[in-house]
Amino acid sequence: MQKLMLAMTLAGISSVAMAAGGPKDAVPASVQKMSFEKLDVNHDGYVSRSEADADAVTKAGFDAADRSADGRLDAEEFAAIGK
Repeated sequence: MQKLMLAMTLAGISSVAMAAGGPKDAVPASVQKMSFEKLDVNHDGYVSRSEADADAVTKAGFDAADRSADGRLDAEEFAAIGK
């Protein structure tokens, strides 16, 4: 249920942002940070590949965002997803 609510919220934010300024403004940094913190379930400061599996967008962009090729995303790498 929480995942559905999050997806609906992000979809609503994306729709409003797309109308206002296009894809580069689709998800505000504050929403990304909340998502990062939520995905980092073990609170080690990284989103692992298995943690990323909980979010379709993060899962799809994981390999491209993992610039250090260490199998995990730090906050900066995570923020680059979708940009």
